[in-house]
Amino acid sequence: MATAITFDALRSNKEAEAREKHKRKVQMNDLTSDQKPIKDYGLNTLFCRHCGEFVLILGKALEDLPHRGTDGSSVARKDQVKKSRMQEQGLKRIKRVKGIERQYRLQCPACALFVAYRSTADEASAKLLYILPDALTAEPSVLHVDASNGVGGEEPPKGGATASAQSTSSSKSPRTNSSSKRPNSIREASDVSSTTVVVMATGGASVSAVKDVGARFVTVELRSSNEESKLNRQLQIFFGELLGKSSSDVTLNWGSIADTTHVVVNGVIPDVAHQILVRAATASVTT
Repeated sequence: MATAITFDALRSNKEAEAREKHKRKVQMNDLTSDQKPIKDYGLNTLFCRHCGEFVLILGKALEDLPHRGTDGSSVARKDQVKKSRMQEQGLKRIKRVKGIERQYRLQCPACALFVAYRSTADEASAKLLYILPDALTAEPSVLHVDASNGVGGEEPPKGGATASAQSTSSSKSPRTNSSSKRPNSIREASDVSSTTVVVMATGGASVSAVKDVGARFVTVELRSSNEESKLNRQLQIFFGELLGKSSSDVTLNWGSIADTTHVVVNGVIPDVAHQILVRAATASVTT
């Protein structure tokens, strides 16, 4: 004989279902998955500015953090770092006025962009996290990435004989963007009438020249030694002359990609700078 279902039992079952549904909803709102972070009240989710990957959650807004005077990095205390997906990139020694600085670098888990560093090898003992300028953003919708351009022509050729022929042809010309679209390596500075260029510079060249205008950085070879102070001074002079400005109109900031420099040129808009750099890269191949 079937058991009779009473009104009280039915109501009890409905209440249990409602509680379970509410529990699942609370868990969904409170927890953050690695793939789809949910911005909770009082927390600040940060994304890689280059690829848009979720990287870090802080207990304080990025723009409210203090800045390091040496390189402009935002400084977060250990207790302000609520969640991190950054990966170890290795040790980098930087020559400073007061000696050698050791940076234990951290990168985006998706695109390997250098985004932050700490001063000690052991993460547990590190009291501060240094977040590079322009490396992370709280608004992934503002990203400006042209994935079709690759990373400065670094992607290996695919597609057999056709790709091999294209690769051979491209070796005779600079690896610039095939379209007129300005890459993310050349962008507006804080002043809209100025330009920031992400530059990978090396010394030892017989003549200073632009070698490549890539999506992530512009490659430059300089007639200078690789000593940091001399290389930076020559970089200022070169960009000033190239873009029709004096070296005093050119300032250098710490780059967010490993071994790069942010070259800020006052009085030149990004589209004009892009055209000049592309022409300079083309000229360096034909001469």
